[in-house]
Amino acid sequence: MPLNDLTILYVEDEKHSRKLLGLILLDLFKEVYLASNGKEAIEIYKEKKIDIILSDISMPIMDGIEMSSKIKEIKENQAIILLTASQNYKYLERAIDIGVYRYILKPIMNQKEFIDTLKLVANIIKEENKLKQQNQEIKKFKLIQKDFYPSTTLYKAYKNNEFEVYYQPQIDLTKNKCIAIDALIRWNSENDIIYPNNFILGAIKVGMMEMIDEWVLQTSIKQIASLYNASINPGILSVNLRMKSLENKRFIGNLKNILVENKFKANLLEFKIREHDIILTDNIIFDKIKELSRMGIRISIANFGKGFTTYIKKIPINKIKIHKSYIDGLPNNEGSILVIKAILELGKRLNIDVLAEGVEKGNQLKFLIKNNIPYAQGFLFSKPVPLNNLIIKLKKKNPK
Repeated sequence: MPLNDLTILYVEDEKHSRKLLGLILLDLFKEVYLASNGKEAIEIYKEKKIDIILSDISMPIMDGIEMSSKIKEIKENQAIILLTASQNYKYLERAIDIGVYRYILKPIMNQKEFIDTLKLVANIIKEENKLKQQNQEIKKFKLIQKDFYPSTTLYKAYKNNEFEVYYQPQIDLTKNKCIAIDALIRWNSENDIIYPNNFILGAIKVGMMEMIDEWVLQTSIKQIASLYNASINPGILSVNLRMKSLENKRFIGNLKNILVENKFKANLLEFKIREHDIILTDNIIFDKIKELSRMGIRISIANFGKGFTTYIKKIPINKIKIHKSYIDGLPNNEGSILVIKAILELGKRLNIDVLAEGVEKGNQLKFLIKNNIPYAQGFLFSKPVPLNNLIIKLKKKNPK
């Protein structure tokens, strides 16, 4: 950590030494504060942000040991370096008991060693700040990493329009063009943006998931219809579909009404179904998926790669999305490469589009292009973004 990013408080009763060493410190630190005794130092410390305290031990009014003890009461992990001409080890023992970082003997004969000591303390501060930041992030993560919210909290969020649809583009790698967008829900709570993995389970437990799913469907269709009306072409709208929704007898009728109300063509809509859900479903749900397909709606299988033989012939499929875990292994994991090539070959034989999910690195993209994977999405292209950000990206990506 560069010393010129830090502030230091230098405490020394001897005027000549304070001035001389103060000049050296001015060349090293962002800010240097000077005090002639411990009491004066504490007053400065309460007013200023101090990273390191460098102090003599033997001083009138208040010595360095007493000052250090009082400052440690204010901030336990404050970095303090004590200077003294005495080699009496009782000072060293007391300094250690208080929690002083370093103990340096005067006079300072070797300026390089002195500066190295300051740098060493600076590195300790750096590591402590890094750890503190990590702990804050963990604490923040735990704060929002809830899988259950009371029904009153979720319903309040719903009524107060705290939910928002984000969109993530799917890219045609041969044309470098957006050909579809995934609709993904986010909860803009008072504290932070809460991701669906952290509240969906809670919504299911309190019986609100169907209401939220319908809101996402209505909102995304309305928003994307507005883009088409403004001559902005985002491609296909891909919306998550849970099997529980299809168990609702009114689902398909409600969907038709939404499409008509927004003048949204059915062939511009794609329902994304998790492979795990498909494997566990029954023939009645399969029939409803077929009905959606007859309406012109496309069917996409997400997290594809494990159990497709149980359903591949039972429902019409337009797109399969290779699970991110396989993409993470590129370009060196032989197992991932074999699976991806097998899925691509399957897609070609059955005339099904193949898309790679979770592309985050350039070498992953190079592999996909080299092996003729036609479509991809992931943070390398774009994170999920709100509608206004999507419009900006589309205008750049798909100019008229």
